[in-house]
Amino acid sequence: MVCLAPSVADSELAFSEAGTGPDEIGFYMDNVNALVVVNETFSYYPDPVFEPLSPSGILELKPTSPLILKVREAQSVRLIACLCI
Repeated sequence: MVCLAPSVADSELAFSEAGTGPDEIGFYMDNVNALVVVNETFSYYPDPVFEPLSPSGILELKPTSPLILKVREAQSVRLIACLCI
């Protein structure tokens, strides 16, 4: 899986481990104002490892069906839900 979003780690801004203030992170979709999410709870997982979508690696979904991505973090598995439109 490839994410074309810019890396948070490669930002030109210098980041302090202790933090200098609240970060502003948001998600915008073109011309979809109802789904704008800014400064909500956000968890960042560097270099996640995704479980296969299916045994074949291919998953076909109907429009508006949720896509569940399973991400391995250390010794636990977390679920991330995405909406495919």
